[in-house]
Amino acid sequence: MSIEIEEILPIKFKAYEIIKIKRGASRRKYYRLKKNEKKIILMDSSNEPEQFEDFLKVHKIISKTNISIPNIYEVDWNNKYILLEDFGDLRFDKILNKF
Repeated sequence: MSIEIEEILPIKFKAYEIIKIKRGASRRKYYRLKKNEKKIILMDSSNEPEQFEDFLKVHKIISKTNISIPNIYEVDWNNKYILLEDFGDLRFDKILNKF
């Protein structure tokens, strides 16, 4: 079952530009929602429903520590989508590879 991102977005995000982000080894899909200077990440876990719930469990545990993780803005349990804070393109592997 393939649902178009535009169909499931909350109304307040309909005016955002949707940019697909390269993904790693998982079957999740990632999108950057962008409007002016505001950016949000949409994580599509519809192909991995078990990992969707695991992600939320791990997020809850890590959020109680002193580790910086993205805030969760919205969770769509039916479609298995999560709207997350966008940390930008900076990744540890990119930063560390400069040294």
